[in-house]
Amino acid sequence: LSIKGAKGVTVAGLGFEACRGTAVRVTDSDDVTLSGVTVRNAGAHGVHVTDGLRVRVEDARVAHTGGMGVFLEAGDKSALTPAGHAVVDSVVHHWERLCLTYNPALRLDGVGNAAVGNLLYSAPQHAIEPNGNNLYVARNVIHHASCDAFDNGAIYGAPTDWTDYNVTLEAKVVAH
Repeated sequence: LSIKGAKGVTVAGLGFEACRGTAVRVTDSDDVTLSGVTVRNAGAHGVHVTDGLRVRVEDARVAHTGGMGVFLEAGDKSALTPAGHAVVDSVVHHWERLCLTYNPALRLDGVGNAAVGNLLYSAPQHAIEPNGNNLYVARNVIHHASCDAFDNGAIYGAPTDWTDYNVTLEAKVVAH
């Protein structure tokens, strides 16, 4: 599925399975909601959102991707203008099956994006990678991540430049 330049679109309850590349792309679109979608067996990323405003991925199920589960990259870093994209109440598991490094379940790049209330599990490296400004990560449950890595953790921040600051992490760590 490719959505480009759209406004006010809702995609609900659809499934996307067995593609070679990225299963769902949303580019330069405003007020788009992906609700209750299922993405399985994508060769690259499950969902990739680039630019635009207020794209929301909610109650999604993303599994067995070759790269990232959900990648949100938007917001103007030079002006600190937020995009307002969010991944909420979703389940992502068994990501990073083909590209085994730096392809988290959820990657937030840019300004003003969020990952809240998600369940993330079973992957070789980290689950969440926040890179940007005014990002919000809260109430996510992560287990069996970083299973094959020794130099990262469940949430792995890798600032790429001086604008990658002010990330709010609300976390409760439970060890077993």
